[in-house]
Amino acid sequence: NKGRDHEQGRDRGGRNRDRNQRQDRNRDRDRDTYRNDHDTKRNDHDRQSKSPHATTPQHWLVPHIRVRIISRKIPNATQNYRQTATVMDIAHRGTATLRVDHSGQVLERIPERYLETALPQQSSGSAYVMLLRGEHCGGQGRMLERNIDRNVGVVQLLEDMAVVTVSLDDIAEWCGDVD
Repeated sequence: NKGRDHEQGRDRGGRNRDRNQRQDRNRDRDRDTYRNDHDTKRNDHDRQSKSPHATTPQHWLVPHIRVRIISRKIPNATQNYRQTATVMDIAHRGTATLRVDHSGQVLERIPERYLETALPQQSSGSAYVMLLRGEHCGGQGRMLERNIDRNVGVVQLLEDMAVVTVSLDDIAEWCGDVD
C-alpha cells in the first residue's frame, strides 16, 4: 500500500509538472502570437505610411491662400458660411487662423475639414495660384484658364514658366507676395 501511494504521489507530481509545462508552453505561444500579430500590424502601418498611396491625410492648408468656409460649425456661422477668407497662419497641422474677406473678422483654430480651396474670380492670366498637391506642390503660378466641366485648370509656373494642367481641387488663389 505504501509503495502504491508513493508511486501515485510521484505520478500526481509528474502530472502536475507536465500540466505546468504545458501551461507555460501555451502562455509562451500566446505571447509570441500576440507579439507577431502586433508586429505585423505595426509593420503594415509602417509600409502604408511609406507607400505613395498611403491613406494618411495630406494637409493642404498653407498661409496666404484663399479658402471658402463650408461648415456652419464655426463662430458666427450665419455670417460666415460660404464666405471666402484668407489663411493668416497655421496653428498646428490641419487648423488655421483666417481673416474673413467681407468683414475682416479673424477666426482662430478652424479645422481644415471646414474649408475648401477658393479660386480666383477670373482666369485672366493676372490671377496667381498656389499648387497644394501633386508633383508641383508648393509652386506658384498664373492661372491661364479653367474648365469647370472637366475640373481642371491650366497654370503657368513662375519658377520655370512651364505650363501644367492640374485639378481645380489642388490649387487655391494666392494672396501673398509673388516670389
